[in-house]
Amino acid sequence: MIAAALVLTGCGDGCGPTMAPGDDDPGSLPIADMPRTGPDGPFIREEGGVRRLEGAFVGGKPSGEWVARHPNGQEQARGRFDDQGRPVGEWRSYWADGTLQEKGSYVAGEADGVWQMSWPDGSLFEELEMQAGSPHGTWRMFFEGGALADVMTFDRGLQVGLETDYARDGTKLAEGHFTAGKPTGVWRCFEGESSRTIPPPGGDVTPREACGHPALPELEID
Repeated sequence: MIAAALVLTGCGDGCGPTMAPGDDDPGSLPIADMPRTGPDGPFIREEGGVRRLEGAFVGGKPSGEWVARHPNGQEQARGRFDDQGRPVGEWRSYWADGTLQEKGSYVAGEADGVWQMSWPDGSLFEELEMQAGSPHGTWRMFFEGGALADVMTFDRGLQVGLETDYARDGTKLAEGHFTAGKPTGVWRCFEGESSRTIPPPGGDVTPREACGHPALPELEID
């Protein structure tokens, strides 16, 4: 299952080397497209009269609070870096209208604790537990509007146990087992009052897809 995460827009000319773009994993928020190093002192990037990104460098590394803004001037993301240039504490991002988009915390540069992302209407998109930068614990995904769509469990980055998928009306659609990140055991497809079993599929296929249902919609973030 793939989650979406905020990617800060380009840092513009003259901002120096950049970190590698973050992937789609929760926790990539502050280490996306932004300067990795720079001369000590304040850093400001303006576009169209808006301070799109601002913070400061100490010892050549990002330090203290950094803020990104949407083209309309609305806050896009806010968080802090420690004296080693690592994200720490709570980070938050927002949609262009100010609605909370994502929030979570870092410990020594690694996503840790509960992370949440929301649809543009403010309803929850996903909620998961992170440990040392990897999913660890329960991961829940929701349809826009708040209906539960999917429940998974991870152990230090690898999917384990039972994954259960639901329809928007709460009907159970499918379930499948995982061991160390791989489909195993008996998978089950639910059809009203009845159900049927199928062998575990190969590749990156969710139970709902293995049972012939469309994949969950992804959260599109500019």
